[in-house]
Amino acid sequence: MDVISRLQPHTVRIYGLQDRQCTLERVPAKSLLSGLKFDLFAKLYYIAHRREDPEGALKLYLEHIKVFNPDGKEPGRDDKTSFEAFVKAFDSLIEDMKTKGFDENLSVIPLDRDGISLDGSHRLSAAAFFDKEVTVARFPDVSRKCDFDYAYFLSRGLHRSTADTIMQEMLRWKDNIYVACLWPRISGRQKETARKLISGFAQICYVKTERINLKSLSSFVGQIYKAQDWTKSKAAVMDKATNCYGPSRTVEFVFFSTNLPLEGILGKKEEFRNIFHDGKHSLHITDNIAETRQIAGLLFEPLQRKTWDTSFNTWGKARNYLSEQAYLFRHVRWLNFKVFVARQLGRIKRLVK
Repeated sequence: MDVISRLQPHTVRIYGLQDRQCTLERVPAKSLLSGLKFDLFAKLYYIAHRREDPEGALKLYLEHIKVFNPDGKEPGRDDKTSFEAFVKAFDSLIEDMKTKGFDENLSVIPLDRDGISLDGSHRLSAAAFFDKEVTVARFPDVSRKCDFDYAYFLSRGLHRSTADTIMQEMLRWKDNIYVACLWPRISGRQKETARKLISGFAQICYVKTERINLKSLSSFVGQIYKAQDWTKSKAAVMDKATNCYGPSRTVEFVFFSTNLPLEGILGKKEEFRNIFHDGKHSLHITDNIAETRQIAGLLFEPLQRKTWDTSFNTWGKARNYLSEQAYLFRHVRWLNFKVFVARQLGRIKRLVK
């Protein structure tokens, strides 16, 4: 059967697929889930929650659809001319996929040279949810024109809270995601360098930057390292947080996916720490998906966030700021001042001699 006739005419036209060579293959739909296709996880969220939380699931689904189709119309599709039509078509597809699976006689999913889908996100997400196989057409000499990643959706107006929810959904489906916590100790330029280094060996799935005070950082550090004995000492936890703190007062969380073994991840962690010359105080990288999900929960779940983020109200912000300044003065600035004075006195004594 002709491949082109089973592809969306709109996609064929954009990429000139009628003039390209391809190979057909049957693969598990889950294997095609990628952080560069952020919308897949929005659709998976809708499928997972449309029964138990229909209002919330529908809200998230429509918000992400409006990024692609602000007028409620999908190019090349006569059956999708309103947002209601999008929902109706997807609900029907979900039920068909559940009972019948993926029908390669009706359609195939086109992939570019990197194995990223060029079309068919609704079919792909539904097939992945029910653990079905799909038929793909691989085009080895075609490159996608755009990455529909988290940055694309945020740039098109997707709310950050919605993006956070979609990122959590991604973590339910992919177990090769890690997160690098770039501590306030390193500068904005160093954080940019870290992102570039990470993108050299992994696929960046999500980046979230948090402005944080010292007390909150101490609570956060205490939780992510809680399996280690030293966190039983509040003084040790605060000392660790102080060493990780810095003028930027921001932590950047970089979620990335890679198939490197644990030894490779540990090697990258040491490589980065050596580059920034601050050892373990420059960054932290999780070792497995369980640790990544733990940090994601602390970041994205309101109830968990309240266990460490002390900036939920104005008084709390003011109190923590004053407390932070007092602590920094006693344990950092005053110590640095005494060291400075001692050096000057030593210099004067040498001159006198």
